[in-house]
Amino acid sequence: MIKITLKNLTVFLFLTILFSACSEEGYDCDVCGDPDKAFYVNIVDTLGRPISNLNIIVKDGCGNILYVPQNPIAEAIGQYTLVDDELLDLQSVLLSCNKEISFSASNGTKTLDTTFTFRVGTDGLCYCEYPIISLAGYNPTPIIILK
Repeated sequence: MIKITLKNLTVFLFLTILFSACSEEGYDCDVCGDPDKAFYVNIVDTLGRPISNLNIIVKDGCGNILYVPQNPIAEAIGQYTLVDDELLDLQSVLLSCNKEISFSASNGTKTLDTTFTFRVGTDGLCYCEYPIISLAGYNPTPIIILK
Protein backbone atom coordinates (compact mmCIF):
# COMPACT_ATOMS: atom_id res chain seq x y z
CA MET A 1 0.00 0.00 0.00
CA ILE A 2 1.27 3.47 -0.90
CA LYS A 3 1.51 5.92 1.93
CA ILE A 4 0.00 9.30 0.98
CA THR A 5 2.16 12.13 2.23
CA LEU A 6 2.14 15.83 1.49
CA LYS A 7 5.34 15.39 -0.51
CA ASN A 8 3.84 12.61 -2.68
CA LEU A 9 0.65 14.61 -3.21
CA THR A 10 2.63 17.73 -4.22
CA VAL A 11 4.75 15.77 -6.73
CA PHE A 12 1.64 14.11 -8.18
CA LEU A 13 -0.18 17.44 -8.62
CA PHE A 14 2.88 19.08 -10.14
CA LEU A 15 3.36 16.29 -12.69
CA THR A 16 -0.34 16.26 -13.55
CA ILE A 17 -0.36 20.01 -14.21
CA LEU A 18 2.91 19.88 -16.18
CA PHE A 19 1.79 17.11 -18.52
CA SER A 20 -1.70 18.47 -19.03
CA ALA A 21 -0.49 22.05 -19.63
CA CYS A 22 2.14 21.11 -22.20
CA SER A 23 0.34 18.52 -24.27
CA GLU A 24 -0.06 19.40 -27.94
CA GLU A 25 -3.69 18.36 -28.22
CA GLY A 26 -6.15 21.15 -27.53
CA TYR A 27 -3.50 23.35 -25.94
CA ASP A 28 -3.94 27.12 -25.71
CA CYS A 29 -0.56 28.62 -26.60
CA ASP A 30 -1.33 31.92 -24.89
CA VAL A 31 -0.89 30.19 -21.54
CA CYS A 32 2.56 28.89 -22.36
CA GLY A 33 4.15 31.70 -24.38
CA ASP A 34 6.43 34.46 -23.16
CA PRO A 35 5.22 38.05 -23.35
CA ASP A 36 6.45 40.24 -26.17
CA LYS A 37 9.99 41.45 -25.63
CA ALA A 38 11.30 44.96 -26.05
CA PHE A 39 14.90 46.08 -25.77
CA TYR A 40 16.03 49.62 -24.99
CA VAL A 41 19.21 51.68 -24.90
CA ASN A 42 20.01 54.69 -22.76
CA ILE A 43 21.97 57.48 -24.43
CA VAL A 44 23.95 59.91 -22.31
CA ASP A 45 26.49 62.67 -22.91
CA THR A 46 30.11 62.48 -21.70
CA LEU A 47 29.00 63.72 -18.26
CA GLY A 48 26.41 60.94 -17.94
CA ARG A 49 23.36 63.17 -18.51
CA PRO A 50 20.51 61.67 -20.59
CA ILE A 51 20.15 63.03 -24.13
CA SER A 52 16.69 63.54 -25.60
CA ASN A 53 15.33 64.48 -29.03
CA LEU A 54 17.64 62.29 -31.09
CA ASN A 55 16.84 61.00 -34.57
CA ILE A 56 16.85 57.20 -34.39
CA ILE A 57 17.29 54.67 -37.21
CA VAL A 58 17.15 50.95 -36.47
CA LYS A 59 18.13 48.31 -39.07
CA ASP A 60 18.22 44.55 -39.05
CA GLY A 61 21.48 42.72 -39.78
CA CYS A 62 20.56 42.62 -43.48
CA GLY A 63 20.38 46.43 -43.70
CA ASN A 64 16.58 46.77 -43.80
CA ILE A 65 15.19 49.74 -41.84
CA LEU A 66 12.81 48.58 -39.10
CA TYR A 67 9.76 50.48 -37.91
CA VAL A 68 10.56 51.20 -34.26
CA PRO A 69 8.47 54.04 -32.82
CA GLN A 70 10.04 55.90 -29.92
CA ASN A 71 8.15 56.69 -26.73
CA PRO A 72 8.31 60.48 -26.11
CA ILE A 73 8.17 60.02 -22.32
CA ALA A 74 11.06 57.52 -22.28
CA GLU A 75 12.93 59.65 -24.82
CA ALA A 76 12.77 62.59 -22.41
CA ILE A 77 15.00 60.62 -20.01
CA GLY A 78 17.34 59.41 -22.75
CA GLN A 79 15.85 55.93 -23.22
CA TYR A 80 15.23 54.77 -26.79
CA THR A 81 13.63 51.62 -28.13
CA LEU A 82 16.11 49.35 -29.87
CA VAL A 83 13.49 46.82 -30.98
CA ASP A 84 9.99 45.79 -29.89
CA ASP A 85 8.85 42.21 -30.55
CA GLU A 86 5.23 43.36 -30.44
CA LEU A 87 5.69 45.16 -33.76
CA LEU A 88 7.66 42.53 -35.68
CA ASP A 89 8.62 38.88 -35.60
CA LEU A 90 11.93 39.39 -33.82
CA GLN A 91 12.90 35.72 -33.95
CA SER A 92 12.60 35.61 -37.76
CA VAL A 93 14.43 38.90 -38.21
CA LEU A 94 17.31 37.80 -35.99
CA LEU A 95 17.64 34.31 -37.48
CA SER A 96 17.58 35.54 -41.09
CA CYS A 97 19.92 38.50 -40.53
CA ASN A 98 22.92 37.34 -38.47
CA LYS A 99 21.20 37.88 -35.09
CA GLU A 100 22.13 41.56 -35.28
CA ILE A 101 20.30 44.88 -34.98
CA SER A 102 22.04 48.16 -35.92
CA PHE A 103 21.15 51.29 -33.98
CA SER A 104 21.95 54.82 -35.12
CA ALA A 105 21.26 58.02 -33.17
CA SER A 106 21.96 61.57 -34.29
CA ASN A 107 21.43 65.05 -32.93
CA GLY A 108 22.26 66.72 -36.27
CA THR A 109 25.96 67.26 -35.56
CA LYS A 110 26.99 64.05 -33.81
CA THR A 111 26.06 60.49 -34.75
CA LEU A 112 26.62 57.18 -33.03
CA ASP A 113 26.30 53.81 -34.72
CA THR A 114 26.21 50.60 -32.72
CA THR A 115 25.47 47.03 -33.70
CA PHE A 116 23.89 44.76 -31.10
CA THR A 117 24.09 40.98 -31.27
CA PHE A 118 21.27 38.86 -29.85
CA ARG A 119 21.14 35.31 -28.52
CA VAL A 120 18.20 33.24 -29.71
CA GLY A 121 17.49 29.96 -27.91
CA THR A 122 14.71 27.40 -28.16
CA ASP A 123 14.72 26.00 -24.64
CA GLY A 124 10.97 26.18 -24.02
CA LEU A 125 9.26 23.52 -21.93
CA CYS A 126 6.03 23.63 -23.93
CA TYR A 127 5.82 23.14 -27.67
CA CYS A 128 4.35 26.58 -28.26
CA GLU A 129 6.75 28.67 -26.17
CA TYR A 130 8.59 31.50 -27.81
CA PRO A 131 12.37 31.13 -27.99
CA ILE A 132 14.51 32.85 -25.41
CA ILE A 133 15.82 36.09 -26.93
CA SER A 134 18.38 38.19 -25.09
CA LEU A 135 20.82 40.95 -25.84
CA ALA A 136 24.26 39.29 -25.92
CA GLY A 137 26.77 40.88 -23.58
CA TYR A 138 24.27 43.06 -21.70
CA ASN A 139 22.25 42.27 -18.59
CA PRO A 140 20.55 45.63 -17.98
CA THR A 141 19.69 48.22 -20.60
CA PRO A 142 22.91 49.28 -22.39
CA ILE A 143 24.17 52.82 -21.84
CA ILE A 144 25.75 54.47 -24.88
CA ILE A 145 27.72 57.72 -24.76
CA LEU A 146 27.16 60.23 -27.57
CA LYS A 147 30.52 61.96 -27.95
